[in-house]
Amino acid sequence: MCKRLPLWAALAAILLCWAAPAAAAQAVRIGVIYPLSGAEASVGRSLLAAARLAVEVANGAYPGLPMVMAQRQGWARLELVSADSGGDGVRAAEAARRLIHEEKVAGILGCYSSGATDAVADACEVAGVPMLSACATDPALTNQGRQWFWRVSPHDGQFIGELFDFLNAIIDGKAPGVPAQARLNMQMLASACRDDAWGEANSRIIRLRAGGQGFSVGASLMYSPETPDLLTTARKLAMAQPAVILAASYERDAVKLMEALRATKARPLVIWGQDAGFESEGFRAQGRLVEGVCSRTVFSPALARQNPLAKAVNELYRLKTGQDLDGSTARAFTAVQVWAELLDLAGSAEAEDIRAAAQHLHLAKDQLIVPWEGVRFGQDLDNPGQNALGRGLIGQYQMKDGRLALEIVYPFELATAPLLFPFRGF
Repeated sequence: MCKRLPLWAALAAILLCWAAPAAAAQAVRIGVIYPLSGAEASVGRSLLAAARLAVEVANGAYPGLPMVMAQRQGWARLELVSADSGGDGVRAAEAARRLIHEEKVAGILGCYSSGATDAVADACEVAGVPMLSACATDPALTNQGRQWFWRVSPHDGQFIGELFDFLNAIIDGKAPGVPAQARLNMQMLASACRDDAWGEANSRIIRLRAGGQGFSVGASLMYSPETPDLLTTARKLAMAQPAVILAASYERDAVKLMEALRATKARPLVIWGQDAGFESEGFRAQGRLVEGVCSRTVFSPALARQNPLAKAVNELYRLKTGQDLDGSTARAFTAVQVWAELLDLAGSAEAEDIRAAAQHLHLAKDQLIVPWEGVRFGQDLDNPGQNALGRGLIGQYQMKDGRLALEIVYPFELATAPLLFPFRGF
């Protein structure tokens, strides 16, 4: 009878089964632009760490991993050349031009925020250089007729659509252990979004989807992330007496919003955030302040219990960083995986060959650490650069053995814990 190796032993086997990449492999440089300074620096460093781990896997450092990328014998050995956007679009575009013209990169990966990604995508479009986005989710990024831009992640239209599916499932009594809710009691929504292009897109999509599904938006607020506190925003949200509060925030303002909602003693039935700040290390560090808050995501360490590949990659990432993968870092890893596949399909680092390869790329679901049906572009004529096989998840912060964990609560067939409903209050 075969005995299952303990996790530490399995990881040791992966680490010890090191194989040098083929000597004939040609180095191909990929520029990666993330916010390595400024308010989002901790997020940017985590994204870069995930990308670097994926490059190690693609270059043959962990052949024991159960994925094709770990055993690839492609012609290209990936090298990352990193640059700092500082979270600013102008600075990000300048970094892209330097990487393209001075560092001679074959393509770009980045940039976390949708604003910085949009600026870099424009620079790549002018230069005719391929760009992959791992995390930026503004739907407009892939419907502007760009020829050199591809997005691995689902976009906010998809995520918000899944949110309304989730709310309707609660109303219909489909959430395990949660009794059906009267629609009238769940009907009123209120949103608070950053006053930038990404926040405006979220606010607009929320209003559009709400109206189409019989919900009302009692308050649709935009706030400046530079505001010292968000008490005024929280009071306006509370005045709408919403059953559901929705937010699009980055790390610092997500924490400020939770603190302000606590100060106003807000008691919605559901609080839902658009990943970003709601899945950041700083947000998780708030502990019981955020217990019961929901966030859209594409990954959770809890979900990795159901996926041996995701579990192994998460453990490698934790060994290197001391942190688990989250929705953003899992997508950063996956985007490098897509880059490796594109280069193998293209057979060269020429931009036109890479663009042609993007039309034929199809990464299977069993090769991914995220629970998607795969990665495939070109399936939507209006959004040819959008991955058509991605999906979102909804996680909820719950206390497990005295530790805050993001448990998947929707879709129900992928749930790692039952939904705690209603929100416990502050």
